[in-house]
Amino acid sequence: MSSSEGRTLGVAGTRAAVRASMAADGMGCLAPVALVGTIVVIVIVGGLLVLLAPLVALILISTDGGSHNGAAPGPDAVVSVSRSEGKGELDAHTVQKASPVR
Repeated sequence: MSSSEGRTLGVAGTRAAVRASMAADGMGCLAPVALVGTIVVIVIVGGLLVLLAPLVALILISTDGGSHNGAAPGPDAVVSVSRSEGKGELDAHTVQKASPVR
């Protein structure tokens, strides 16, 4: 291998490195745009979740926690349960039986 061939390979390798660094530098200017876009999406999704959380809570309360085994409890029953703080007698038929462990 002659000295001119070695210089040619070195120049080609340098050109590729320069081109790669220029491409990476060009992509660096898009990073702030991507960051702002990500922050905007997070704020919008988070805001929707905060706004819809009370609605989801009301749906879960009014539908007996998601079980569809009968009629939903009335508003008086929901208020009395929330104010009872777990005091009083336990109605055994309202508690689901645990499935046996296999």
